Amino acid sequence: MTPAYFNQVYADAELRDFLHDMARRLSPTVECAEDCEQEAWLAVAQAPDGVSVKGLRDAIVTSVASAVWQERKPRKAAKMWIRCLKENI
Repeated sequence: MTPAYFNQVYADAELRDFLHDMARRLSPTVECAEDCEQEAWLAVAQAPDGVSVKGLRDAIVTSVASAVWQERKPRKAAKMWIRCLKENI
């Protein structure tokens, strides 16, 4: 995406609100939501020029979901190991 087109996309308040809301809704913590927002903007910036708003929304949802999954994955693994250790004590 060219910088000029990114500025045009970034000026769309509805899309910015959508990205912010998705990050807040899906993230377990505020810090994770902030990280998700950054990753979602990166995904938007990597989209080609002229992509539709629906396409950008899909990229945002996919990016946020992926970032949240990556954030939760280590926690889930740690909880599993703690549970296994407690059961074997």
